Amino acid sequence: MNEAELYDRAVKAYFARCDKAGTIPQQPHSSLSGVKGGQVVLKNTNGELARFNMWKNGDMSFAE
Repeated sequence: MNEAELYDRAVKAYFARCDKAGTIPQQPHSSLSGVKGGQVVLKNTNGELARFNMWKNGDMSFAE
């Protein structure tokens, strides 16, 4: 799975998490976000929005 696919999966997971929590999501920026140390980090101009742990099977979990 390439970095663009990981970013897309993390964005979907982020929006689903915000919807479940009843919070308004901010739009992540693809050029500010990236993969660092086994995590997908979503950022925008306001800072870090979320971190997701990556698993070998392609799943992700929210990193507290």
